Amino acid sequence: MRNLINDHGCELLKGALGVSSTLLGVLTSLQENFEYIMRCTSLFVGMTVGILTGISIVRGWKKK
Repeated sequence: MRNLINDHGCELLKGALGVSSTLLGVLTSLQENFEYIMRCTSLFVGMTVGILTGISIVRGWKKK
């Protein structure tokens, strides 16, 4: 094992760095997608609440 590390240590380090950078890129991409989905969901919920509030205000006016 010691000879393996001494002989191929630089290659192992390059491989680990390549894998970690690829993983970091994938995680960053997923984070951007997650943020986009959360923003769209928040917009949809806000619009729904606004519409329902408007409906309840109009119904309140009709009762008076």
